[in-house]
Amino acid sequence: MRQRLVLCLMAVAVVSWPVAAGAQHRQPKVGAIAVGGDGGAYAPGGDLHAGASVDGFVEFYVLPRISIRGMGGWMENRLVVGDESVSQRRLSVNVIYNWEAESWHPFVTAGVGGQFFRYTQGRDPAGAMTTKPAFNVGAGVEYFSRPTLTLKFEGTYYRVRSTEAHRNPSGLAVTAGIKKYF
Repeated sequence: MRQRLVLCLMAVAVVSWPVAAGAQHRQPKVGAIAVGGDGGAYAPGGDLHAGASVDGFVEFYVLPRISIRGMGGWMENRLVVGDESVSQRRLSVNVIYNWEAESWHPFVTAGVGGQFFRYTQGRDPAGAMTTKPAFNVGAGVEYFSRPTLTLKFEGTYYRVRSTEAHRNPSGLAVTAGIKKYF
C-alpha cells in the first residue's frame, strides 16, 4: 500500500514537473520587455534602387498578445540615374498583436513616426536634413528557438509623405533578426 502511494506521487511529480517548469518561462507575458535588432532590404518607389535596412527596437508587453514597440532604423538607397543617394533614418512607435501557435507566433503591426532624409552627391551632403511624417503596417512571424530568444521575420510597408514624386521614399522593408525577452 505504502509503495503504491509513493509510486503514484512520483508519477504525478514527473508528469507535472515539465508543465510547471514550462509555465514559469512562458513568453510573452504581461510586463515583459524584449529588445532586438534586424536587417534586410528596403525597396522604395520612384527613382530609388532597393538598399539596406537595419533596425533596433524595444518592446513592452501590455498583454500577452499586445505589445508596444519603439523602433529606430537606418536605410540607404541610391538614385537609378547618377551618383546621388538618400540616407533615411526613422523613428516609430508601433502596436503589435500576436497569435500563439506553439513555437511560432505570427503577428501584425501598425504605427506612426518620422523619417529623416539627407541626400548626398557622391560622398558630399546635397542639402539639409528633411523630416517627414510616416505611417507603417506590417506582418511577420517569430520562432522561439529558446524560451526567451526568438528569430524574427517581418515585412513592413512604410508610407512617407513626399513632395517630390520621382523620389518617393515610401516602400517595403523585408527583414530578419533576433529578439530577446526579459
